[in-house]
Amino acid sequence: MKLPIRASLALVAVLATGCAHFEASPLAPHWTASSQIGQQEISGLSIAARTLDGMREENEYIGRPARDRGFLPLVLLFENTGDRAFLIRREGIKLETADGKTYPAAELSEIYDGLRFSKGAALWGVPLGLFPAFFMGSRISEQNEKLLEDLNAKTFHDLRLFRNPRSYNSLAFFDLNERLFELGPGDFWLSVEVEKDATPEAPGEILLFRLTTE
Repeated sequence: MKLPIRASLALVAVLATGCAHFEASPLAPHWTASSQIGQQEISGLSIAARTLDGMREENEYIGRPARDRGFLPLVLLFENTGDRAFLIRREGIKLETADGKTYPAAELSEIYDGLRFSKGAALWGVPLGLFPAFFMGSRISEQNEKLLEDLNAKTFHDLRLFRNPRSYNSLAFFDLNERLFELGPGDFWLSVEVEKDATPEAPGEILLFRLTTE
């Protein structure tokens, strides 16, 4: 027996809204710069980058399939064991490809726009009345707020990493669109510009890290 049209619409709406569920784990605390094969150390600052292991780790740590949306997510790992503080700005983090193209780390608003849940699913509730449509829209907005909060906490922001052993992990996203699936592990590397703080005894310095990813 076929379900009535309204019942069918209700079922589709529930299933569509149920897909808008956000959940993500904190970045793994055991990931450290010094433990990565491709890490680079200059003046006591170690930096490394690692890719997430496919959709499984993307869903675990981002809660969304970033590669399916054209983003390459990289985990950035910093460890300061030197005697100075270092300043790392988002604008100084770039992905470079073997063909000479450069991609800056995406801004939070760009990442959120690319990964957020679409409110289109709420339209399935319109034939059922205003309240179901409103409920579905509210549910999607609630999940998007959780996504934005988590992205804001994990995505790289300008960082001053102070001296004494201290580690910091974050995510950087690079919007490669269709090129994402053309690039193999050896086709790109990460460039990170770092400002080393000055002291009364020594001037500041600009450091350039060039990293491969695991």
